[in-house]
Amino acid sequence: MKINYLAILKYLISFIIAIAIFAYLYQGQDVGKMFTDLLDVKIEWVLLSFFLSLLSHFCRAWRWSIMLKPLGYQVGLFRPFLAVMAAYFANFILPRMGEVTRCTVLQRTNDVPFQQSFGAVIAERAFDLVCLIIVTILAIFLEFGRLESLLNDIFAGNASQKSSKIPLILGGILVFGGIVALAIWFKFKEKIKQMTVYQKIIEILIGVKEGFISVLKLKSLDRNLFFFNTVAIWVLYFSTGYVLFFALPETAHLSMGCGLSALAMSGVAIVAPVQGGIGVYHYLISKTLIVYGIAEVSAKYFAFMAHNSQTVLLIGVGSICLVISLFVKKISTPPFVA
Repeated sequence: MKINYLAILKYLISFIIAIAIFAYLYQGQDVGKMFTDLLDVKIEWVLLSFFLSLLSHFCRAWRWSIMLKPLGYQVGLFRPFLAVMAAYFANFILPRMGEVTRCTVLQRTNDVPFQQSFGAVIAERAFDLVCLIIVTILAIFLEFGRLESLLNDIFAGNASQKSSKIPLILGGILVFGGIVALAIWFKFKEKIKQMTVYQKIIEILIGVKEGFISVLKLKSLDRNLFFFNTVAIWVLYFSTGYVLFFALPETAHLSMGCGLSALAMSGVAIVAPVQGGIGVYHYLISKTLIVYGIAEVSAKYFAFMAHNSQTVLLIGVGSICLVISLFVKKISTPPFVA
């Protein structure tokens, strides 16, 4: 098998960046003691968070199975759930490996062709991106005063500076980036079209388009279930993070608005190309809690606790599901309901 050294280097750099951000954020703190202090959190709220998280992943598996129906594959719920959880486990090893793992596992258990199941995953991701944008806009609209301070702190480096600089900075970046991108496109259009990355982007966009069309072509009940699960996933994402506030005395008083802001920031962190959002998640969540009046040490500890609780859950359950999938009898004749 040919070794892709460029891919290895890319993932290695990604991992080093993640660790560097984490080390910078927690410099001067006793990380060993932070692990020990995890034993003192209110475990009932952590367990509730585990349950809500698993429920959201179950809804994701259900939604995926609905997307496969028009393709002629009725895969039930158990096997897609195994694949989804195995995918989360894979993401902690290599960024963006989850989608490939998910489709590979389902191909092994149900003989669903990789390309078809992957197309459904891409369509799902498109809907999740729309949901993340909606959540972010809603958070900014409802919690503008807090998030304005957060963005000013990130971009200007000083929360006391006038926040009017933020629109100018973002606007300048967008305008300048847009002009440069257009100039490059018109000058090197034909060469760009020959690039592998361009062709992959076009394939993804086509997959997204077909995914939206396929959802509209679902039967009425399946279409309603698809949108129900999409909403349920994000409500459960919010609930998973919000109940963790009650696991620590320092954060137990935080509002649902703070939970919404944290959800938006965690969504941004997960999109970052680093293993499990390490470093980026800790930075954004701690910064978010600080603008809600939480002391810096407590904010960083909450981010540490929240990320580790989900890491334990996803690695633990994900690895078990991956092993189980290896022993599940393969079904190769659709339609079949597990």
